[in-house]
Amino acid sequence: MPQHSFSGKDDPRLVSTLLGLAGISSEPREREKAKAIYKRIISILENAKGGTCEELGAPLLHLGYMVLEEKNTEDAELYIRR
Repeated sequence: MPQHSFSGKDDPRLVSTLLGLAGISSEPREREKAKAIYKRIISILENAKGGTCEELGAPLLHLGYMVLEEKNTEDAELYIRR
C-alpha cells in the first residue's frame, strides 16, 4: 500500500475522537450530526486504510443502527452488511 501523508481533517488519528463525538451526538435531536460524523469516519478510514479495514466495523454498525431507527431498512442493511 502506498505511503500517504495525512493531516488536518483527513488524519486517521482523528477517528477515536470522532467516534466519541458521534457517540455523544446520538440523541434524536442530534441524529443528523452523528450520522455526518460516522460518514466522515468511514471516509477517513477508507481513504487511509482501504475499504476492507477492520476498523470500519464499528462506525458502519452504529450508522446502520441509527438509520434503522429512522425506519430506513434498505440503507441500514447496506451499512450493517458491509
